[in-house]
Amino acid sequence: MKVCKIPDCNSNRVGQGFCNKHYLRFQNHGDPNFVKPIWNKHPTGICEIPDCSGKVVGRGFCSKHWSRWKNHGDPNFVKPIWNKHSTGICELPDCNNKYLAQGYCAKHYQRWKNNGDPNVLKPIWNKHPTGVCEISDCNNKYLAQGYCAKHRKRWKEYGDPNIVHKSLEHILEQETYVYRLYDLNNNLLYIGIAKNIQRRFYGHSRKKHWWPEVAKSYIRKYPNREEASRIEKQAIMKYNPLYNSRHNKKAA
Repeated sequence: MKVCKIPDCNSNRVGQGFCNKHYLRFQNHGDPNFVKPIWNKHPTGICEIPDCSGKVVGRGFCSKHWSRWKNHGDPNFVKPIWNKHSTGICELPDCNNKYLAQGYCAKHYQRWKNNGDPNVLKPIWNKHPTGVCEISDCNNKYLAQGYCAKHRKRWKEYGDPNIVHKSLEHILEQETYVYRLYDLNNNLLYIGIAKNIQRRFYGHSRKKHWWPEVAKSYIRKYPNREEASRIEKQAIMKYNPLYNSRHNKKAA
């Protein structure tokens, strides 16, 4: 059996006159005698950093110092411990909690982070001295803004906690939108009016079978509901949208 043509190598030939080892070197590097350099080889095998007896891993350093050199360019680099403290106790008077950061314990550090002052508590926006609604003759439990849940809802919706519901006159005077919905081929699907477009579109998406066909919309605002209703009626009668039933000649 023929052996490798490299001197002092008695392995069996595989290709080009070389054994498997030398043939692979020849294929990969063009030289059957090529030896990949061991970049972390070291004459002593001990880390070059003084007072360190760790085993060399790379660049003359042990794993710890080599990692520091690789990440920071300096084998002696030590990441600063930003929350280190001389006493380990919160600096605020009468607080003996364990130190966390910026001179404070976890509780006071969080206050400092949120409010800029370690002594400031997060304001409780719905705190009330009596715990009872401020509206006369109402003994319901306080919720927020000085009112119970019922009166706060009225205040939030109407701007006045004593309004039970909006008058018809108030509703008619509100700005109202007229919207038109089209499919991808610009076919008019629906014309409607709404005070709150987002709420109306959400309602359509839950209830109308044709909503998936909608590809785009055209929206215009009018100063009051009466004018918006008139425009809506005229537009439906003129364009006969596919899914309008009221005022629609085709639907009739």
